Amino acid sequence: MADFYIADAHFDHEKIIKLCKRPFTDVNDMNETMVRRWNSAVSQKDTVHFLGDFAWNRHDYWRQQLNGRIIFYQGNHDPKAMRNYAEYEDGPFKLVLFHYPIVSWNGFYKGWYHFYGHVHNQPLDYMPLDWRARAFDVGVEALDYMPRTAEEIIMKGNR
Repeated sequence: MADFYIADAHFDHEKIIKLCKRPFTDVNDMNETMVRRWNSAVSQKDTVHFLGDFAWNRHDYWRQQLNGRIIFYQGNHDPKAMRNYAEYEDGPFKLVLFHYPIVSWNGFYKGWYHFYGHVHNQPLDYMPLDWRARAFDVGVEALDYMPRTAEEIIMKGNR
């Protein structure tokens, strides 16, 4: 049993392919690839923290296609209220989970990490350097369109 993190799948959102320069021929290719990659990484016993903007429509349908127990966090394109923010311990990592990047979070000065989505792989060069050292974009574009563990995210250094 492992924890995984990801954001901004935008299942069924055809325009996101062009907006974010995703490497898919069409929305069906995108949806099928993301489901396949998700299920290759995540087992039914795993937990996935989904940090917002899950699906453009057919939310329940896409949920049923994916392995694992999913904890949903509210994104700006999600249709109903979900969890907004969490402080979470994943093995040695203390994490703050939120759809949007935030400049300062609880535990910032104690070495906690911040996982976010929303920015679709856009560099946040204007943020203070010490902020960028422990804040990670977990949007699908940054994670090769599949959920990753905290260790994979932190060691890869998604920015």
